[in-house]
Amino acid sequence: MKKAKSILMTVAALFLFTQMVAAQRGPAQRRGRGFTKPRSGQLLMILKSQQERLGLTEEQLAEIKELGLQMEEKNVSLRNELNIQQLELKKAMQNPEDRDYNQIQAVLSKIAQIRTDMTVARMKHQDAIRNVLTPEQKEALQKLGRGRRASGRDFLRDRGIRRAPRSPRIRRIPEDFRK
Repeated sequence: MKKAKSILMTVAALFLFTQMVAAQRGPAQRRGRGFTKPRSGQLLMILKSQQERLGLTEEQLAEIKELGLQMEEKNVSLRNELNIQQLELKKAMQNPEDRDYNQIQAVLSKIAQIRTDMTVARMKHQDAIRNVLTPEQKEALQKLGRGRRASGRDFLRDRGIRRAPRSPRIRRIPEDFRK
């Protein structure tokens, strides 16, 4: 009886220990995601903290801050438009017996166009920031980025965390929608 009780207590303690270890991991690790690219506000903070190393002037920082605000404003409007179209899609797909596939296809096309606009706007924003920097600053920023990525990989590898290869997010449209 004592042996069974001690085995049960050992299993319970082991279970509690594994739960505590799992709870200490961050949310990004629980979801299996690694490090993300900095957003425009985060980029500005990184540039400010590395201002001396990169040789950035106050005028350059002010211009980059203004570009970030413009991008954020454009992103808000595009995200709102995207949310409206996703709601329209949800409404169009709500009744399985009476679906208007032409309307669904039109809404899906609008959603794809909005996402394309968001990607192009992001690329234009990155180019605008690069145009503010001198060639020497671009090179220093690139070296700084390489160091951060390498340290992130080392950090994950040292802890036994292996990142799975990223797969492209492809959403397939059912055959019914293509007609």
